[in-house]
Amino acid sequence: MGSESYQEAIEALTKLLIEKEELKTVAAAKVEQITAELKTGELAKGQSPKYMVFACSDSRVCPSHVLNFQPGDAFVVRNIANMVPPFDKAKYGGVGAAIEYAVLHLKVNHSFYNGLNHKGSLKWVALGYPPS
Repeated sequence: MGSESYQEAIEALTKLLIEKEELKTVAAAKVEQITAELKTGELAKGQSPKYMVFACSDSRVCPSHVLNFQPGDAFVVRNIANMVPPFDKAKYGGVGAAIEYAVLHLKVNHSFYNGLNHKGSLKWVALGYPPS
């Protein structure tokens, strides 16, 4: 929890839940719109994205928002520092499986990386974490 006390954390969580409750009707309308599109629109036919995007898990940067993607436009893989580890059947299966699915099944046309400079996660890796 860092320097935050237990009580401060509970107060912050309570405030967040109250704010989210106020957005409930807005969120419900958006979910209803997307659900309707998934049932009856182009998205009901399945996904056929043109792009595969590798993006950082950084909560401040949402690739769909930054790139103005709509549902169905991009197949997005998010992880620490938008890394694509070397192929290894025994390790790092998630990224490899996502690439295989996007290329072989979804037939994406383009892939690209979306991220920030001076990443804290890269500094973390450079320091030798996680320990081997």
